[in-house]
Amino acid sequence: MVTKLFAGIDISANDAVFCCLDQDGNQLGPSRKFANDLHGANELLDTITRLTTKTLGLLQNGSALAGLSPFLLGKSLPNPYSN
Repeated sequence: MVTKLFAGIDISANDAVFCCLDQDGNQLGPSRKFANDLHGANELLDTITRLTTKTLGLLQNGSALAGLSPFLLGKSLPNPYSN
């Protein structure tokens, strides 16, 4: 399990593409695509929680994350905060 997880989520109308790096800049597996709906958001959350049990911080850029940010922060992730 990594100590720091740097995740990027590119969101479009139909899907969200997720890619993450560890604290050393190594990509943790291939990028994954999730549907841009509740089912996809839950799959994304499961993926994040499998990779880290540490703090989740979100930097929201643009309105595309408007629905996903509150969803992720509202879940029982350890010590969530948002920037």
